[in-house]
Amino acid sequence: MNATTTTTADKPKPTKIQEKRAMLIELSQEAKAMRQEFINSSQTPTEAAFWASRTINYMLLNHIYGSEGVRFETFKEWKAQGATIKKGAKATIIWGQPRQAVPSLADKLKANPNEMPIDDIEQNEYEFYPLCFLFSEDDVYFTSVEPETEQPTTSAENDVPIEQISIKEIL
Repeated sequence: MNATTTTTADKPKPTKIQEKRAMLIELSQEAKAMRQEFINSSQTPTEAAFWASRTINYMLLNHIYGSEGVRFETFKEWKAQGATIKKGAKATIIWGQPRQAVPSLADKLKANPNEMPIDDIEQNEYEFYPLCFLFSEDDVYFTSVEPETEQPTTSAENDVPIEQISIKEIL
């Protein structure tokens, strides 16, 4: 075996984030195809413009994950509202805001016309986008903001708290 040949044993196992990114790329391609179907089957130009303006995240949340009308927030946003994520809740993954300016496909090809094969364009399209983990309103519960203070119960005779009444006084 020469040094340029790689086997599956030589390749490092993808991390969980890499696996999730690969899954999200596949789902995003499905979402793009679905959006294009909606555009092509539109009855009016206004309807076509509506579907053309929908983002991949919109298509993922409303049509791929099937969670139309459900409120989503990040972990930090739910915490700021006083909510707690339920144990075992799984996040819904969408694309986050790009960390830096995302070069357009034309810019990439113009900068390096011979370095980027056509097959890699689809894979590299999402390289600048981080994953965003969202939790739905069904995945959280709200805890009371101010702790309840227990009011001691009182005896009816003297309005003395029961904790202060000794057994000798009762007998």
